[in-house]
Amino acid sequence: MKREIKFRGKHIDSGEWLIGDLVQDHFGDGSINTCHIYPKDAWNGPDCYEVDSATVGQYTGLKDKDGKEIYEGDIVKALRVGGRIGYLEFYNGSWFITDGAWHEQSLCSALQGKLEVVGNIHDTPELLKGGAR
Repeated sequence: MKREIKFRGKHIDSGEWLIGDLVQDHFGDGSINTCHIYPKDAWNGPDCYEVDSATVGQYTGLKDKDGKEIYEGDIVKALRVGGRIGYLEFYNGSWFITDGAWHEQSLCSALQGKLEVVGNIHDTPELLKGGAR
């Protein structure tokens, strides 16, 4: 099986979203100290950027109806279930769309192009019912 594994996170200084490989530094108790993103084009170089660990999300391997990559934490409109809005979460070994009260079927290639990314839980939480996850 070949799939692209990459992450995104918000740069701690600029707030800019960065995409690439994730490196986590841990304290002795296993808790996360810092997270860094190495952009794909800079892996062999010295450039890595510290990101807010709360914003780190993995690429799901799927794209929305407009070809936009879908990441963990994205808020999507599920076009096949009446336009319900939910966010992407990794749960029990699978990717799901949830709003906290319901879970859409796990993400699979059958949903490719049947979702629309409308925001994410960090920048636009007001898109979810109740304004937060």
